Amino acid sequence: DSFTYKYSLVTGFDQNVIDSMFNFTPIVIGHPNFILGAIWNFFYGVFLIPSLSVEIKYQNEGIVYSGATSTDEQVFERMRKFRYVGKGRYHQMKEMLPLKRDVPSKGFFP
Repeated sequence: DSFTYKYSLVTGFDQNVIDSMFNFTPIVIGHPNFILGAIWNFFYGVFLIPSLSVEIKYQNEGIVYSGATSTDEQVFERMRKFRYVGKGRYHQMKEMLPLKRDVPSKGFFP
């Protein structure tokens, strides 16, 4: 409801019209989500504020999209040391390094 309400304010379309345009399916963070034949894995990233990132795999190709996400392993180490993140989140952040997948990312990720 929040998305369609905000989208209706931005577009000027009636909220019922917008509801009819989308087939909403909730996703589960950290678990594979199958959308249009591809595997989508949403996970939390780290920047100045928590962010949401996604890895998409389709027909043996893959890409990761993560807005402005820190990839500094020392930042992760400090967050773990000072208990800003638990052991599970710490390992999840380290697993996303390096942000290298099949689609070249030179110039976008450190």
